[in-house]
Amino acid sequence: LGVPLYSYSGLLVSAGGAWAADRLVCALFDARRRDVYAACYRFGKGEVEVVMGACALSLDEVVGRFEGDEVPVFTGEGAVLHAAELQERLGAMVVPSLLSAPRAAVLLWLVNAEPELGLVADAAAWEPDYVRASGAERIAAQKS
Repeated sequence: LGVPLYSYSGLLVSAGGAWAADRLVCALFDARRRDVYAACYRFGKGEVEVVMGACALSLDEVVGRFEGDEVPVFTGEGAVLHAAELQERLGAMVVPSLLSAPRAAVLLWLVNAEPELGLVADAAAWEPDYVRASGAERIAAQKS
């Protein structure tokens, strides 16, 4: 049909809903056992700067990255889950759960502001980009 396909990270969409002018925004999704999927962005003047691409980290690694440095605004259900610790250890602001969920309006904004960031060149060959292997895949790899 000639309709373009766009694919944006859920972490980016969550961060985009919480952006504050010239503030670093770090989205966290829960990966269980004090692990999170994390990515950090800076939004300004209609563009997105990827400061830290999507990765899987322990909560302690996230805190360690920002101790003594610019503390981001945290968003996402992983940030809400660990809000007390992020606030205590970093003095961080955590966006409430109501505003942390990825929203369709942010996707529309991204398509207009940063189309090339999400444009899929070959829709038939597109596959999701998982940050890490599933738990079952990691257990199987350890056994072999």
